[in-house]
Amino acid sequence: TSLGISKALFPIILDLVVSGINKGSNCGYHIVYSGTVAGAREAFFNDIPSISISYDWVEGKSNPHDFALAAGVCIPIISALLVEIKNQSYPGRCFLNIDVPNNVANHK
Repeated sequence: TSLGISKALFPIILDLVVSGINKGSNCGYHIVYSGTVAGAREAFFNDIPSISISYDWVEGKSNPHDFALAAGVCIPIISALLVEIKNQSYPGRCFLNIDVPNNVANHK
């Protein structure tokens, strides 16, 4: 994240940093050591709106297709945030941590 927001790779101001989707929950104490959350937090420290996204993978129950479903769940959230950022109504100095539940196809 640090390299991406340093303008060394992209000579533009970023609207939003999306970190993830990672395999595993980032709830509770997991948020402290999560690399996915750290990516969003680094953007936050540099005044760039950000989101960390995790999928609560359960061995034996989850499958790789669930990541596509998890992304589909997050797209409307990301789209809404981009509208708020464009309209300058997104609260400054915050980042969002999204944890998509396992068996995402059955959660509405």
